[in-house]
Amino acid sequence: MAIDVDERAASPFRWRLEHRPDTRFGHAAGGVAGALVIAAMVAFVAAIDNDDPQVAGALLSIVVLVAAVFAGYWQRGPIRSAAVTAIVLAFPLLWLFAVVGNGDGAARGDIRLIFLLTTVSYLALYLLTWTRGRGVLLGGALLVAASWLVFEVADESFRLGNSSPLSGSGLGSEPFGDNSRSVAVVMVLLGLGLLGATALLDRRHRHGIATPFLVVGAIYAIVGAYSLGADMDSVYATGIFLAVAGLAIGAAGIFGDRRATSWLGALVLLGGAVTVVAQGTEDSASGGGGEELFGLFALVAAAVLLVIGILVARTAKEPLDGGEPVAEATPAPEPALIAAVPDPPATAPTSTPDATVAPPPEPPADA
Repeated sequence: MAIDVDERAASPFRWRLEHRPDTRFGHAAGGVAGALVIAAMVAFVAAIDNDDPQVAGALLSIVVLVAAVFAGYWQRGPIRSAAVTAIVLAFPLLWLFAVVGNGDGAARGDIRLIFLLTTVSYLALYLLTWTRGRGVLLGGALLVAASWLVFEVADESFRLGNSSPLSGSGLGSEPFGDNSRSVAVVMVLLGLGLLGATALLDRRHRHGIATPFLVVGAIYAIVGAYSLGADMDSVYATGIFLAVAGLAIGAAGIFGDRRATSWLGALVLLGGAVTVVAQGTEDSASGGGGEELFGLFALVAAAVLLVIGILVARTAKEPLDGGEPVAEATPAPEPALIAAVPDPPATAPTSTPDATVAPPPEPPADA
């Protein structure tokens, strides 16, 4: 007898394309444990050779990666969560130690190579072995690839300094040089594009694979909006761009019924509105009365946001009050204006005039 088997339900990879894993505290604690393992590894590398950690860092990174892959294959649950976190954090460190760990600094070509190797590593594990389909690996690949694109747009030489990666030297105050506005525009476009991809994937019920696009898109939308406003040297522009980013994030959350995303978009929108209101108050207040002006501007902003919320809720057909059921009380019967006519009393049945009554029988003749 043939038995129909749903192959899509039987495949963990396809399941993760459509579902968001229900991660609880135990698995989250396992992930934190994996992060602490990486922190311990970095400390051990620094203790071995802080000036030239290339060999020690690369070897320990490989050891941690191999151990994490075998541990995740051997045991599911929080141990696997710890292994995934260790893998995600160990790969960038491996290539960082291997490429620029000798303490001689990093040229643009070195940084480009780190971006490439890290992206390929994430994608490989996203498609292979027991880590297939895990959104954090796809999200890492998207984040690194987007950072690589932003790095290519920047015109200055991107260097990590003339010492080791563990020495604490980092980027300068202006890492993007004269192309700051172009970099900010690219970041905004990346954020909006990834958020648009999130909406399309959610409409096709690919909620699992849509989540990495959402996270990276939200990061780049917020950072890009802030960077663009800061480059224009306008607080008003910064607030407006942040508000637009919040609207975009909230719109992406509508298609996938993502409650946390909707709240994040609303909070970013609030941040943009408060930025504009505060700057408007500062520019308008002269010698006092700032509190009244702030209150007035806040009420105007509240009215605008309320109108936006009502329009979005009606357009997206959001459930009222989160879908809370409304208890409808049965109305009491209304009194009649005209008294009802009482029914006639029931009477005993009477014989009709035409009824024939039989005479009594005659006595016998012999009596």
